[in-house]
Amino acid sequence: MWRVSWDDLQWLASRDSLFGLHLLRLVVHKLDQAYHKDRCIAGEKVEKRIACILLKMAGEIGISDKCGLVIDTPLTNRDIAGLVGSTEETVSRIMSRLKKEEIIATEGKYLVVKDKESLLAYFDGI
Repeated sequence: MWRVSWDDLQWLASRDSLFGLHLLRLVVHKLDQAYHKDRCIAGEKVEKRIACILLKMAGEIGISDKCGLVIDTPLTNRDIAGLVGSTEETVSRIMSRLKKEEIIATEGKYLVVKDKESLLAYFDGI
């Protein structure tokens, strides 16, 4: 792990405008991610928050395979409940509904988004 102090970053950015621009883009990207995460969580129905988290994870770490987009990290209902601020029971019920509608599936410990468009429509339709 490498750590750079704020003063050193400011000094580097003042000396190299391309580095400063790159740093600014990174900060803006992180702020945009935080905004979307907050928007997903604040004031939305649990179904919409779960769909949002699944879409975000599929987009960021999803690996395409013949079944769909595999979210390449073990993700339990407890994990999802913690991410969306809900209970495991509620998450379990919603995940079962998504599986029944064949929007998502499980492969071992991994979640698979089988139909990203349907999940997006589910997100928009709630």
